[in-house]
Amino acid sequence: MITVTGTNKDYIAKMEAERGTVHASYADIPEDQGGSNAYLRPGETLLSALGACMNITARKYLNRDKLPYEEVRVLVDMKVEDGVTHILTKMEITGALAEEEKARIIQEVSSCPVCNILGGPIRLGQLG
Repeated sequence: MITVTGTNKDYIAKMEAERGTVHASYADIPEDQGGSNAYLRPGETLLSALGACMNITARKYLNRDKLPYEEVRVLVDMKVEDGVTHILTKMEITGALAEEEKARIIQEVSSCPVCNILGGPIRLGQLG
Protein backbone atom coordinates (compact mmCIF):
# COMPACT_ATOMS: atom_id res chain seq x y z
CA MET A 1 0.00 0.00 0.00
CA ILE A 2 1.12 3.56 -0.68
CA THR A 3 0.55 6.36 1.82
CA VAL A 4 0.55 9.95 0.59
CA THR A 5 0.67 12.74 3.17
CA GLY A 6 0.67 16.52 2.96
CA THR A 7 0.35 19.45 5.33
CA ASN A 8 -1.53 22.75 5.27
CA LYS A 9 1.60 24.78 4.52
CA ASP A 10 2.25 23.69 0.90
CA TYR A 11 1.05 21.36 -1.83
CA ILE A 12 3.96 18.94 -1.63
CA ALA A 13 2.77 15.35 -1.25
CA LYS A 14 5.06 12.81 0.41
CA MET A 15 4.66 9.30 -1.04
CA GLU A 16 5.82 6.24 0.90
CA ALA A 17 5.39 2.50 0.42
CA GLU A 18 4.12 0.43 3.33
CA ARG A 19 6.89 -2.10 2.68
CA GLY A 20 9.39 0.61 3.61
CA THR A 21 11.87 2.43 1.43
CA VAL A 22 15.08 4.26 2.16
CA HIS A 23 13.80 7.48 0.58
CA ALA A 24 10.31 8.83 0.14
CA SER A 25 9.16 10.31 -3.17
CA TYR A 26 7.40 13.64 -3.52
CA ALA A 27 4.93 15.28 -5.88
CA ASP A 28 4.11 18.94 -6.29
CA ILE A 29 2.15 21.33 -8.50
CA PRO A 30 3.26 24.39 -10.51
CA GLU A 31 3.89 27.74 -8.85
CA ASP A 32 0.98 29.37 -10.67
CA GLN A 33 -1.30 26.88 -8.89
CA GLY A 34 0.18 27.56 -5.45
CA GLY A 35 2.89 24.90 -5.47
CA SER A 36 6.65 25.19 -5.50
CA ASN A 37 7.25 23.27 -8.75
CA ALA A 38 10.03 21.42 -6.90
CA TYR A 39 8.92 17.88 -7.78
CA LEU A 40 7.10 15.99 -10.51
CA ARG A 41 3.39 16.66 -10.86
CA PRO A 42 1.08 13.73 -10.00
CA GLY A 43 0.40 12.93 -13.68
CA GLU A 44 4.14 13.03 -14.40
CA THR A 45 4.65 10.65 -11.50
CA LEU A 46 2.20 8.20 -13.09
CA LEU A 47 4.02 8.40 -16.43
CA SER A 48 7.37 8.06 -14.63
CA ALA A 49 6.20 4.84 -12.98
CA LEU A 50 5.47 3.39 -16.42
CA GLY A 51 8.80 4.56 -17.84
CA ALA A 52 10.73 3.26 -14.84
CA CYS A 53 9.05 -0.14 -15.01
CA MET A 54 9.74 -0.44 -18.75
CA ASN A 55 13.35 0.66 -18.25
CA ILE A 56 14.04 -1.79 -15.41
CA THR A 57 12.29 -4.64 -17.24
CA ALA A 58 14.32 -4.02 -20.41
CA ARG A 59 17.59 -4.05 -18.48
CA LYS A 60 16.58 -7.26 -16.69
CA TYR A 61 15.94 -8.94 -20.07
CA LEU A 62 19.15 -7.54 -21.57
CA ASN A 63 21.16 -8.79 -18.60
CA ARG A 64 19.34 -12.16 -18.62
CA ASP A 65 20.28 -12.67 -22.27
CA LYS A 66 23.79 -11.28 -21.72
CA LEU A 67 23.29 -8.70 -24.48
CA PRO A 68 25.77 -5.80 -24.75
CA TYR A 69 24.13 -2.45 -24.03
CA GLU A 70 25.21 0.88 -22.64
CA GLU A 71 21.94 2.61 -21.83
CA VAL A 72 18.20 2.17 -21.96
CA ARG A 73 16.12 5.32 -22.35
CA VAL A 74 12.32 5.40 -22.21
CA LEU A 75 10.28 8.39 -23.35
CA VAL A 76 6.68 8.61 -22.12
CA ASP A 77 4.05 11.16 -23.08
CA MET A 78 0.30 11.48 -22.74
CA LYS A 79 -2.42 13.15 -24.77
CA VAL A 80 -6.19 13.18 -24.60
CA GLU A 81 -8.27 12.98 -27.78
CA ASP A 82 -12.06 12.72 -27.87
CA GLY A 83 -12.15 11.87 -24.16
CA VAL A 84 -9.67 9.01 -24.53
CA THR A 85 -6.29 9.15 -22.80
CA HIS A 86 -3.41 7.95 -24.96
CA ILE A 87 -0.13 7.06 -23.25
CA LEU A 88 2.69 6.90 -25.78
CA THR A 89 6.09 5.33 -25.19
CA LYS A 90 9.37 5.00 -27.05
CA MET A 91 12.31 2.90 -25.93
CA GLU A 92 15.87 3.54 -27.07
CA ILE A 93 18.60 0.98 -26.40
CA THR A 94 22.18 1.98 -27.12
CA GLY A 95 24.96 -0.53 -27.38
CA ALA A 96 26.50 -3.15 -29.63
CA LEU A 97 23.46 -5.33 -30.14
CA ALA A 98 21.64 -6.16 -33.35
CA GLU A 99 18.47 -4.29 -34.33
CA GLU A 100 16.45 -7.52 -34.19
CA GLU A 101 17.61 -8.06 -30.58
CA LYS A 102 16.56 -4.50 -29.70
CA ALA A 103 13.16 -5.09 -31.32
CA ARG A 104 12.71 -8.38 -29.44
CA ILE A 105 13.53 -6.77 -26.08
CA ILE A 106 11.20 -3.84 -26.79
CA GLN A 107 8.41 -6.29 -27.65
CA GLU A 108 9.00 -8.28 -24.44
CA VAL A 109 8.90 -5.09 -22.37
CA SER A 110 5.36 -4.35 -23.56
CA SER A 111 4.19 -6.82 -20.90
CA CYS A 112 5.99 -5.19 -17.95
CA PRO A 113 3.93 -5.05 -14.73
CA VAL A 114 2.89 -1.39 -15.07
CA CYS A 115 2.08 -1.88 -18.79
CA ASN A 116 -0.26 -4.68 -17.75
CA ILE A 117 -1.93 -2.53 -15.09
CA LEU A 118 -2.46 0.46 -17.37
CA GLY A 119 -3.39 -1.66 -20.37
CA GLY A 120 -6.23 -3.51 -18.72
CA PRO A 121 -9.59 -2.37 -17.45
CA ILE A 122 -9.14 -0.13 -14.40
CA ARG A 123 -11.78 0.61 -11.77
CA LEU A 124 -11.17 3.15 -9.03
CA GLY A 125 -12.67 2.40 -5.65
CA GLN A 126 -12.24 3.19 -1.99
CA LEU A 127 -10.33 1.23 0.62
CA GLY A 128 -12.52 -0.27 3.31
